[in-house]
Amino acid sequence: MLLTEHNLFYYLLDKGMVDTRAVVNGEFTVRRSDSRNNNFIVNREYEHHAFFIKQVKAVDTEKIETMRTESAVYKLAESDDNYKALKNFLPAFYHYDSTHHILITGQVKDAVSVYDYYLQQNDFNNMLPTLLADSLASYHRSNRTNQKSQSLQHFRQQIPWVFTIANTPPIHGNPATADQQLMQLILKNQSLVQTISVLTQQWSPTSLVHHDAKLNNFLAGYEYEKKQINFVKLIDWELADIGDPLWDVATVMQNYLSLWVTTDLPESQQMASLQKIPLEKVQVCISKFWNQYVQLMQWNPTIRQAAMIKTIQFCALKLIHTCFETTAQVPTLQPLTVKMLQVSINILKNPTDAATKLFTIH
Repeated sequence: MLLTEHNLFYYLLDKGMVDTRAVVNGEFTVRRSDSRNNNFIVNREYEHHAFFIKQVKAVDTEKIETMRTESAVYKLAESDDNYKALKNFLPAFYHYDSTHHILITGQVKDAVSVYDYYLQQNDFNNMLPTLLADSLASYHRSNRTNQKSQSLQHFRQQIPWVFTIANTPPIHGNPATADQQLMQLILKNQSLVQTISVLTQQWSPTSLVHHDAKLNNFLAGYEYEKKQINFVKLIDWELADIGDPLWDVATVMQNYLSLWVTTDLPESQQMASLQKIPLEKVQVCISKFWNQYVQLMQWNPTIRQAAMIKTIQFCALKLIHTCFETTAQVPTLQPLTVKMLQVSINILKNPTDAATKLFTIH
């Protein structure tokens, strides 16, 4: 059964999630919000029965699996005491239909993605970095729990693909696409390839990880009149897994760094709608985020130092991952991609120096 605007009410009614009085009173609305899934926003105008519903559009094994993964995270937060703190940073969980591949969560109202917040408000002096750290620590701190518990059996412990670059066969001839050109540049740099190979051996799957903790996936509850941030929610858990928690940390820090990298361009390359974000502004956020995360994880100085270097190196790999995202369906490498690759190479050459001078953490 594929949900539509016309049959969605009856589906919810059958599940006992709405009542007919809502329709009689005219208080039931449905809006499509499709992306890669069949998405619906129910009752955006009302406080009652306000749902966000996503369904796999067609029989697709990979998409069905990612939907199951996301539902597993919500169930984990609901039922496992080790993940109770995570529940505070998730939308409300209502239902998962494994037969029709439908996930129903609460709407996150009066919220904007953290990425859009920074671009729109240009406000970097607030509590957002500490809230992001709070959200990651809420489930990373559960790395002491038994990873063989039944509630964690769904996750497959897969390493991010960017770590496999060192095993990519050499590319010969003239690459036809931007991603091939990028891969060729990487493989020609033997020092870079060797560093990636070493980092692969350092991957430590010790906790639940989001695997896509970019600023777009954090929703900030924001009151525009009061200019007040009330909460942060982390969404889109489709790639979640048991992995290295520092990958999530690195993703957040890399996203902050990218706010500077992607806007600090010559005027000829700059999008008219984007204003430049100085490095100093994102450095303040990175420092606040890191310090809060370290405090919550309660590391001793030795562990903290090792984690810092590893996180900085993971940031560089995440930048390389982002480079490949910019090459999709592009015939040739763009200046921004080359710039991001060079930044990542510079970081990996001296991560200790990058930590203090580029990320301003210690």
